[in-house]
Amino acid sequence: MKTYLALFLALFLFACGEEKKENNEESQEKEQKEEVKENGVQSDGMYKEFYENGQVKIEGMLNQKGEKSGLWRGYNKQGWLQSEILYVRGKKNGHAVVFYPNQQPKYIGEYKDDIKVRTWRFYDEEGNLTKKVEFEEEK
Repeated sequence: MKTYLALFLALFLFACGEEKKENNEESQEKEQKEEVKENGVQSDGMYKEFYENGQVKIEGMLNQKGEKSGLWRGYNKQGWLQSEILYVRGKKNGHAVVFYPNQQPKYIGEYKDDIKVRTWRFYDEEGNLTKKVEFEEEK
């Protein structure tokens, strides 16, 4: 009887040890998967694309139809902000800003249904206004 009890106890402890090992392996796999940055829609509806080095390339929200919506940002490989553009129902609508690597604005303008409208301002790398261009809205 003692032999059976000892054998049962040994099997029980072995099984518990295997379960902990499996749980540890599962949690390590989960952590590794979370570290992998995949392009596409994240769980919160945010869309992100990444460079090979792991830096975010572009990010923004998608509406229920899968169209760009709200503020979208683009970044360079070092993670510096390159652009900000507003979207409504998949089209550029609102302000657009593109930046130099030193974070000075390169140009600032507005879109309406993917068409440049109003005054667009262009700057040099020191932030000095170099040119203004007027775009008329189509009626």
